[in-house]
Formats: sequence, structure tokens, C-alpha cells
Amino acid sequence: MRAAAVLKMGSLSVCSVPYLQAELKKSAAAVLKGAAAVCKTVSLSMCSVPLLRKGLKMGSVSVLLALALSACSPASDSGNGDSGNADSERAASLQASSEQAEARSQVFSQFAVNENTPSALRFNWHYQRFLEHLVNESGRVIDSGDGYSISTSEGQAYGMWFALLAQDQGHFELMLTWADNNLAEGALGDRLPAWLWGEDEDGRWHILDDNPASDADIWMIYALYAAAERWQTPRYAAMAERLSRRLLDTTTIVLGVDNTNDLAADATLNDASVEDNSEHAQGLVLLPAPYGFTHENYIMVNPSYFNLVQIRGLASYSGDARWLEIYRTSVQIMQQLGNEMQAAQLEGMIPDWLTLDYNGRLLSVWETGREHQDDVRYGEYDAIRAYTWLAQEAYAAESPAESVAGSVAGRAAGNDAANVAENAAALLNAFRGMYDVVAEQGYPAERLSRPLRAAPQPATAPRPETAPQPDESRGNRTSSNIIDGASGRGNIGFSGVLLPYFAMLDAAAGVNASNAAGANASNAAGAQIKNAAGVNLRDAAGARNAVAADQMARIVSANPNDYRDNYYTQMLLMFGLSALQCNEFHPDGRLVVSQEVLNGCN
Repeated sequence: MRAAAVLKMGSLSVCSVPYLQAELKKSAAAVLKGAAAVCKTVSLSMCSVPLLRKGLKMGSVSVLLALALSACSPASDSGNGDSGNADSERAASLQASSEQAEARSQVFSQFAVNENTPSALRFNWHYQRFLEHLVNESGRVIDSGDGYSISTSEGQAYGMWFALLAQDQGHFELMLTWADNNLAEGALGDRLPAWLWGEDEDGRWHILDDNPASDADIWMIYALYAAAERWQTPRYAAMAERLSRRLLDTTTIVLGVDNTNDLAADATLNDASVEDNSEHAQGLVLLPAPYGFTHENYIMVNPSYFNLVQIRGLASYSGDARWLEIYRTSVQIMQQLGNEMQAAQLEGMIPDWLTLDYNGRLLSVWETGREHQDDVRYGEYDAIRAYTWLAQEAYAAESPAESVAGSVAGRAAGNDAANVAENAAALLNAFRGMYDVVAEQGYPAERLSRPLRAAPQPATAPRPETAPQPDESRGNRTSSNIIDGASGRGNIGFSGVLLPYFAMLDAAAGVNASNAAGANASNAAGAQIKNAAGVNLRDAAGARNAVAADQMARIVSANPNDYRDNYYTQMLLMFGLSALQCNEFHPDGRLVVSQEVLNGCN
């Protein structure tokens, strides 16, 4: 996701696909001329040469062609009397898309890096500090946040991802090699990496917990696939392929389906549709680790592991239909959580953990075993990442459907691009709670509380007198906009990782894009999210400055020495800034690895 990519217009019938594909092979000037010529088939401001030139300057050639493909529609060849109405409807739709893109462009333009961008808002500045303070000469990523010097598969995988974005193959290779030698005992691919490495009580340095962590594994696999394409290194792709199979074989569970073989046979790469299942998530579900998260009456899952655009990308990279099954069930789990929030008349929040029974039904806090109730009730340091994953998915899913059909994306998205986009937009809108909290108080809450709801108690559930009580931290206030039980002050990393989430919802709400831009974003930017969710967005236009702009100021105002050695804060900042400056995805979820896109992070 980056400022240039907002010029993509949506899913519309296109004019001359072969012509534009041929133009892709020509020079930038030829592409500009060709796109402008094609756009003359409609009379809209978005087809103007200046706007196209802006798109070419800010983004890749492929993004410009996506603009032309989605913005242009050939003259109707129908001779019936309905052609005039169809043309009018098409023109109105195109005009709405133009307004939507312009509004979002204004919001996202504040994140484009230029000579005036403060260091604290530059991904590459944070990446260099990360290398200097948190990575040793052997490629070990060090987390000393709790007074210990530990390393994790998460840290190595995150480091590899950021090295890829920074086009730093040297450190990518160092961090991969360290993970292989120390977290997998030189057998990465034969096994998944252990999640925790450090010093034991006897002063020996070794693996402290050999259970893998599936979120780290997914980041590592995805980074390897993308790096194989970026640096033309087949070894990375081969390693990713083996790790992908190992993860799918060992760290998943089938819910609500009796025969695992039947499930595998039914899953195909030609169907990414998701039925809105408000009662159950049935199929292959991603577990947090191979063992430790299946209990007598329920399983535990971590919503921050559901990076939907990444999961769809892995389906395309690997060709394994099981990733699409995980995508479907992940969406269905989040839909159930969103429905729970709606029933409580709250803008949604995301807890660190969730529990599901073996039919795939989301369990309430009260239905969860006492020892796990706090885990599923509160959203803190794990869940903070999930909001940005939803924003990235909503943004990536807006790519033109026509570009899906003719690319590798067709394997994963097929004819379901509209379904993917609708699910993504609805989920983003369903979890606006953190956005509303920050809009009210000026900083992210460190903790949000999940609403408590009564439910039939299973035999293993706690007795009523031991059930959790309402959170008093905010006076038990419940409203349509503010989460009950927001407490604590999130650090600068919270502000950083949430920037893409804030930017998407700023555009949807139609608030002022930024003080620097000096212009209000149009309410049209919220149309897709509003329509997909079936609810009205809050009318905040002109009422305040954008939440994203305010949080950018919070980051710049902080003393960078205060978080220089804080592993997680640095990671969160790099996630948020890179998502806005150099993350761009193909419609099927694969990373765009062209140099002109990745240069946004340098």
C-alpha cells in the first residue's frame, strides 16, 4: 500500500486489455500516451493527461495501466434501447470511482516520502536504526525488552521481511542463515523454526521452546517467496515451498468437517468466495502452533495471525488450495466476532485471542475456560497488528478485477475478486473501535475490552459467580462509537502500526486529509466500505483533522532515543510506515517487487 496506488479505481469493465498489455512493454512516455488515448473513450477528469502523468510519476507502470484498465470502458456496441441507460450508469459509476480515488489520494498523499519528510516518518531511517541497535553481526535479531536477551522466529521473520523491502539481500541472507542454524538446527524446511532461543539458567545459549509460531512461519514463508522473485534466487522459493507444506501439515485443524480428505478434495484454487457465516467457521483453520492450543471443548486462535492478503498471496505463490481454505475460515471467524460486536452495539475491537468450539462457533468470554478468559477478553500487544492487516487487505482487494482474471491472481481469486473486496471492506468497517478511541482521546489505548454477553454455559464453563465482571476502567460506558473498557496509553509503536488503518478510515469518514494538504477528503471515499458493510459511516467531515495525521505528529514529537532499543516498538513502526510507503500487492495477494515500488522505502 502506498500513495501512488490509490489511483487504482475499482472493478469495472475495461476497454482494450491487449492494447494496454502491449503498451506495458514500451517506454514510460508511450504508456502515458497510450493510457491517455484509451481514456478518451470516456469524458472524465480522471482520464486527464496530468492525472495520468501524476500516476506515472508516483507509481509503477503497472499501477498506471491498472488505472487505465479500471477507469476506461469501451463504447457500447449494443443496439437496443437500453444502451443509453447503461452508458449513463457506467458514467455515473466511473465518476464515483474517480471521486473516491481522488479523496483517498488526498488522504494518502501525506505518507509519500520527500525531502521534507521527518526522519521519524521514514521506513528506511527506522530500518537502519533496527540494524544498528537490534541486529548483531551474525544476523541475530535481539529482543531485550523484558531484561533478557532473547531471539524469536518472529524477530528473524520480521527482519527478513524488512530487509526485503529495503532491498538489502545481505542482511536478508544473514537473518535467514541465523534462523536456520539456531532455530532449526540447520534443518529449516525439514522442520519449522522454534519460536524461542536464549540463555538458560545454566548460562547455555540454545532453543528454549521448540514449539513453532505460525505467524512467524507465515511471514518467513511469504518473505522467501517474494525474495525469490525479487532477487531471482530459486533456493528461497524451494525453502518456502517446503516450509509451506510443513506448516499446513502440522499447524492446522479441520473444524465442523468429519472427513479431512473430502475437505482437501473439495478445495480448489478457482474459488476464493466466502459465505457470510455468522454461526460457524467450518474447514481448515490455522492454529497458533502445532501443539498447546487445542483443549477439551475448544481451540484457541490468534486474530493477529490472520493476515488475509498474505494468506491469499501464499495460495498463489504455492499453488496449494489449503491456503484458500484458511483464508475462508479466517474471514468467517472475524465475521463472527464482528457480529458479536454489532449485537453489543459497539464499534468493533479485536482481542488477542479467540476460542472456537469444534464446530467452528466463536465462543463468548463466559463460554471459555477460566484460565483463558483474560486472553479472549482483552486486545493488547498482539491484537494491535490485526487492525493494519485488515486495512492492507481492504486496500489490496480494491485492485481491478480484470487484472485478476489475466494473471497468476486468477488461480487464487478467479471470479471472486468482488467477493474478496466486499469481505475486506466489511471487516475493516466492523472493527472501527480503536479508530474511535484514538479520535476521542488522541492516542491508542493500550487495552480494549471485549463486551461480555450472556450465553448458555457448557459443563466446563465457570460457575456464574466466577465469571468475569464488567470492566470499570471507563465507567462502563457503552455507545455506538466508543469501546467500553479502553484503558492505558499505547506507545509510539501502536501509533505507527495503526497508520494504514487510520488512513483507510480517515478516507472513509471524509475527514481532513492533513494540515499540509489543506484539503478535505470527499465522503465518496467511504462509499465502498459503507455499502459493503451495510451501515452508515460516522459523518466526521470537517469536524477534526485526520486521525492518521495526528498520530504522525505524535510519532514525530516523541524522542527517538526513548524507543531506540525497544524491539517491538521498532517493529510496529516499520510495519506501519512500510505499508504506506512501499507495500503494493497484486490482486491475488503477491507482493509487487518491482524496484520502482520498493524504492518508496528507500
